Amino acid sequence: MSLRWIKACLDARLKSSVGLRTLNERVRQMAQLVGPWRQRRLKEVPPVVRLDGIWVTLMTETGERKTDRLGRERAVKQGQKVPILVAQGVWPTSGRQEVVAWMLGSAEDEESWEALLTQMWTRGITPQRGLRLLVGDGAAGLEQARRTVYWDVPFQRCVFHKLRNIWRDIIVPDYLEGEAARAYKRRFIRSAARIWYAADEQEARRRQSRFCSEWEEVQPAAVATTRRDFEATLAFYRVQTEAALRGEIWPARRLRTTAPLEREFRAA
Repeated sequence: MSLRWIKACLDARLKSSVGLRTLNERVRQMAQLVGPWRQRRLKEVPPVVRLDGIWVTLMTETGERKTDRLGRERAVKQGQKVPILVAQGVWPTSGRQEVVAWMLGSAEDEESWEALLTQMWTRGITPQRGLRLLVGDGAAGLEQARRTVYWDVPFQRCVFHKLRNIWRDIIVPDYLEGEAARAYKRRFIRSAARIWYAADEQEARRRQSRFCSEWEEVQPAAVATTRRDFEATLAFYRVQTEAALRGEIWPARRLRTTAPLEREFRAA
């Protein structure tokens, strides 16, 4: 976010005016706290961590200079798309959630994700201290990195991303158009989503088998996507069962998807 955009948001919230110079000073002061915050070990380790990235435009100086309309010399900047990789801790029993690690990456590649996961480990987010589940999408970089750093922690493939991929692969019949076509896709995706609303893993497997058998001939691509990495989408059931044996109730909605983190991205 630019300083002017931050100023506009604060002005609206405070019903006052914040000076750009003051705002810039506060941002620089906050930046000095980031390093120590990243190294500080957490007193409370979240049992679940959601992982996702949001792409933003970062303005960087090109080394060139220009003169503005008021005759002032300014650095020439250009926008560069970079991802902010974020780890959101979740305490399933209470619903508490907070960012526990973040960093700017060069891409959503293995090297960048490994750096973020290593930052988490440095902060004490380890299975020995209570980490029970990682949740993320099917990105190759994240998958490779977490096998290096958190190879012994169960990984939940985000159901929201799985359903989004199934939606992408739905073939709409030629005779349907407009709202009718969209209604067809919505009915199909609701039918697919029922798989992960099953009460237990065995029922989820039965629903997936029936769904694939029913739709395989008409929707081969969507069914193939449903089957791909299906095992990884069921990890939350096993973690949920282990929590129940400890006398804890872990709602499935807090375990099977990164959607709450994506909603926070949109709100920001």
